[in-house]
Amino acid sequence: MLYISGKIDEAELYFKNVIEYDPKSVDALVGLGNIYFTKRNYEISEYYYRDAIAADPNSFKAHFLLGKLLAETHRLKSSIEAFETALRLDPGNPEAEYRLGVAFDDLGMRDRANLHYKRVLEKEPKHWNAINNLCWNMATAPRKNKHDLAEAVRLGELGCKLTNYKHYVLLDSLAAAYAAVGRYEDAVKTSKMALRLIKNAEDESAFVEIKKHLQLFESGKPCM
Repeated sequence: MLYISGKIDEAELYFKNVIEYDPKSVDALVGLGNIYFTKRNYEISEYYYRDAIAADPNSFKAHFLLGKLLAETHRLKSSIEAFETALRLDPGNPEAEYRLGVAFDDLGMRDRANLHYKRVLEKEPKHWNAINNLCWNMATAPRKNKHDLAEAVRLGELGCKLTNYKHYVLLDSLAAAYAAVGRYEDAVKTSKMALRLIKNAEDESAFVEIKKHLQLFESGKPCM
């Protein structure tokens, strides 16, 4: 409760006191790992996550959080191993499936990534991050087929409806899907909606990227 309420220093002291009496307390070890992760002290955070795994090799939470840390520190192959272990302990866990998909995406392995995004949506049909990533991958795949493009449009529209058309990342993906099926007028309109939202969010890098997409759509070209 201390950690959740933002009292990080107090939480750190509490968990350390717990470990003095019970060195194998997975909750305390994971709690300290989380605290140091929040502080971006990834080396110490990893130490506590691995200690938690040593204390209980069947702890889903410890393997999952280690996977997040490894992904954050760009050790993608190792993060995949951690997420796969987490999934063996809790088969079909949507968040582990999603993180595994993102790791494969970051390695450029879109087909593997899409498989995990689809598994997420089987469990949580409204998981908008998985919806967005799957929509984008289908819309911008080098080799396109009609079924995937239609599905990309469906997913993009679903994601935007779920977020009330207020998330520029989803709008950008939907615009790419529209362009992929030749609906350039809709792509331009949707892309401009995304840009208006970005101005409010002040995300300069995203603004530049989506502006490039808009220029493609205005020229009658899809994203690749």
